[in-house]
Amino acid sequence: MLHDELKAKGIYVGTVTIMGEIKPGTHFDPADIAAKYWELYTKKDAVEYLFR
Repeated sequence: MLHDELKAKGIYVGTVTIMGEIKPGTHFDPADIAAKYWELYTKKDAVEYLFR
């Protein structure tokens, strides 16, 4: 909702939800999470990503 309210002002809002323990070598690897944040920031084509 915040993204929808602010996009007209040129402000991008996105969120990454992590539904597990952050631990190297797993699906919740910190490097993978960081890469997803970077992807959302650079592409701005999605407003939400869920790590399940």
